[in-house]
Amino acid sequence: MPTPAPSSTPLIATKTLPPKHRRGLISRARLGELAGDIESHLLTVVKAPGGFGKTTLGQAWAGTLAERGHLVAWLSLDDDDDEPQRFLHYTSHALQRAHPDLGAACVAMFAQSMLADPQQALAMLIEEVVSCGEEVFLFLDDYHCLTLPEIHALVSFLLRYAPSNLHLVLLSRASAPLALDTLRVRHALLEIDAAQLRFTPDETQEFLNASPAAQLSPEDSRRIHSQTEGWAAALRLMSLSLQSQGRSSHAPQAPSTAGLARSIDGYLCELLTQLPPELAGFMLCTALPERLSPALAAALVGDDAARSQLAQLEQRQLLTALDDEGQWYAYHQLIREHLGQRLQQQGGTLAAELHARAAAWYHAQGLWSPAVRHALDGGATAQAYAWIEECAMPLVKAGDILTLVGCERQLAAHMVQPPLRLRIALAWARILACACPDAIKLLDDIEADADTEQLRQDSRAARAAAYALLDRPLEARAIAEDCLRQPVPDRWVHNSLYNILRFCALRTGRWTDFYATPDLPYPDGEGRRNILSAIYRLVLLGVGDCVRGELPLAEQRYTAAISLGYSAENPDSAVTALPSGMLAHVCYEQNRLDEAEALLANRLEVLCTLGFAESVKHIFLTAARMAQRQGRHDRALALLEQAENIGISRHWDRLVAAVQLERLRLHLSQGRLAEAQAYLQRLRQLAASTPHTPTNPLGEVRQYAAFGDAYCALQQFRYKDAQQVLEPLLAELLALDSNLLAIRAGLALAIALQGQRLHVQALRACREAMELAAHAGIIGSVLDQGPELGALLAALRAKLEPGTPLLAFTLRVLDAWQALYGGMASPNAGGGAAGKGADARLSLGPRECGILELIAEGNSNKEVARLLGIGPETVKTHLKNIFVKLNVDRRIQAVAQAEALGLLKRRR
Repeated sequence: MPTPAPSSTPLIATKTLPPKHRRGLISRARLGELAGDIESHLLTVVKAPGGFGKTTLGQAWAGTLAERGHLVAWLSLDDDDDEPQRFLHYTSHALQRAHPDLGAACVAMFAQSMLADPQQALAMLIEEVVSCGEEVFLFLDDYHCLTLPEIHALVSFLLRYAPSNLHLVLLSRASAPLALDTLRVRHALLEIDAAQLRFTPDETQEFLNASPAAQLSPEDSRRIHSQTEGWAAALRLMSLSLQSQGRSSHAPQAPSTAGLARSIDGYLCELLTQLPPELAGFMLCTALPERLSPALAAALVGDDAARSQLAQLEQRQLLTALDDEGQWYAYHQLIREHLGQRLQQQGGTLAAELHARAAAWYHAQGLWSPAVRHALDGGATAQAYAWIEECAMPLVKAGDILTLVGCERQLAAHMVQPPLRLRIALAWARILACACPDAIKLLDDIEADADTEQLRQDSRAARAAAYALLDRPLEARAIAEDCLRQPVPDRWVHNSLYNILRFCALRTGRWTDFYATPDLPYPDGEGRRNILSAIYRLVLLGVGDCVRGELPLAEQRYTAAISLGYSAENPDSAVTALPSGMLAHVCYEQNRLDEAEALLANRLEVLCTLGFAESVKHIFLTAARMAQRQGRHDRALALLEQAENIGISRHWDRLVAAVQLERLRLHLSQGRLAEAQAYLQRLRQLAASTPHTPTNPLGEVRQYAAFGDAYCALQQFRYKDAQQVLEPLLAELLALDSNLLAIRAGLALAIALQGQRLHVQALRACREAMELAAHAGIIGSVLDQGPELGALLAALRAKLEPGTPLLAFTLRVLDAWQALYGGMASPNAGGGAAGKGADARLSLGPRECGILELIAEGNSNKEVARLLGIGPETVKTHLKNIFVKLNVDRRIQAVAQAEALGLLKRRR
């Protein structure tokens, strides 16, 4: 299997910071007061051409809202953000900057794969905003940079399902292609246009006279306002021109009427001529990059004094510092565009030389996407090709998928065919994102164009990984074995091929090959950069151990994998998500439910993008069973629906079948036989369409259908029918060494025999299953057989010899069974949920319980306050008290804890 590297896409932190306040701004009360209107609208759109002060206004609003105690997130967009995943990646980070809990799950998902499903990520963001309960304001500046319909569809989805505590502000030069009529009808849309942004005569005079060096008469101010028509950019340049005059020995004078009538380019030309020549030349040479650092500026102009020149330009308000440390700066877009035009008008080679210098600097920093962009813009196509060949696979291994996609888009924009190495890397990227059908189409084209045997071999290695993740183990094994007959120079690819063989052995029940498949050590220094290869191998081995019922050994492997993740060069929660999720499955089976819940917390969404059918199955079924134990049946069904959608989208029939069986079991536990039988019918149809095939070599889908038949038969007291299904199924599972499922089959068979009053046979079947369970300490699967098992466990306890390990284990299981089904507390549960529930019932007042009920229904703090007729701050105070009493720190945790303790009405 391929190693799913966590994303290390470089993050430009200044994009999620509002621009710093410029000196000389005036307070425009009529626009500033609109901040209150934003609070009562879902969407605010500020649309005007460049230079009308959209960003400045948004900046003022953001400051006002933050001062009022609201959560404010800011994202400055650019052309590179015209990619759904990148857009959501930055949006998540912007929200997380506003509050640590906002965007956290989405950030973790993209940390694992930058090609994660955008709509799924957006749904997670919406859920986090709901859970937050605070008023959240998200500002998207320069929204016109986004052109892809897919992104506008995501924003439309956000507006359609936005909670009441979310407010979106779009600052754009062009109309946003969104369906806004519905929002207008609902009075949920606030629109600001250029006419409202224009300065009034009074504002013009106040602005121009803000500097002591430029005091104009009312007549001059009115004349300037008339000629500029209140255009903020023209007024800004006029103000700078007056200030420049003020630095000279001459008194400032209002520009002439003829000068005022010129275009913005005319104002900029006049302004530049008033600068010292060296400073104007510096601006011209540093205009190409969207953002400037002192080091980049020095590389462009060949002068180590770049930092002081940037400081001078900031002092003259000709560029803006993007951070407090003075590390990054940006020209206003209008100034940058003007400087770029002047560069082109000069002709010659200066523009190409500047692109080359910028490309070389970005390359030295390992920033491949801007390096390639500047190389292409400067006409250095061969250099761009060489860099892409150099960086393609390292970017895959580092998880920087968006940079790869960016390189591909830049080549397409320059009508250049991507090199084969980039196309192979893109295929790997799609495989790691579980977009295997797309990857296979790309690999078909690559193999048709490949002109060397090595390129064809590299393509086939990727194809083997795609087939493995598509659950086609026989085809994947044949290709991987063929690839390994030839030298494989890339050790990452080599170990990926070994993982593919290990996975195929797991899928076909070839246990000797499974454990004997080797793994190549990395040379010194490379191991920590490729640590996920070892993590993935340990997880695969642990899955095999779980299938065989060797849970203690599986726990050792998962724990080792988690430790490896934390020792990586760049530790990340996504690195440890997969082994943590699998360890939660082990903890559930061993009835260590608190540990299992902690391991799954905030990881389920990340796990959607990881692994293979077995890992997704174990993790989601574990989460669903834990939700069912807590009485949260709706939550359990939602998790199962999510898992089934994953199985359908990735063509994992085994996962779909396992989920349908779990839904059947869940409905039977609630006495909903008709719905359970509907799922049984679907299971039978799926089994008929997937017999022993290359995607189902062990007949697992048929096995799940057999379990479904047996469970429905037991529910209808058709014990003989259940026995006839379960006896051959049990024998098959034991022969395959599939002991975890064999325990379930054996206990179900014991119940079927007991129902026929075949007490001796029932006790024998129960004992054999319990011996398998005792070997690994498996309790979860035993308890999942339902309350009917209690009498058999009691009978087995009476028959066992004192002092035997099986008796000790049976007593543990009986204690857990009584706590779950009999309502009796376990002897060692003195500080458990029951005690906490009693304490909480005594300490939570009626008002606090009422607030929790409303939050459980999905209401925000603002809605709770309205429904109860109290202030939002009062709701916050009650919530703080609830958090202390329940020992939690988030709304969603408080609801879950209260439901688990029986403090809330059960939601069905």
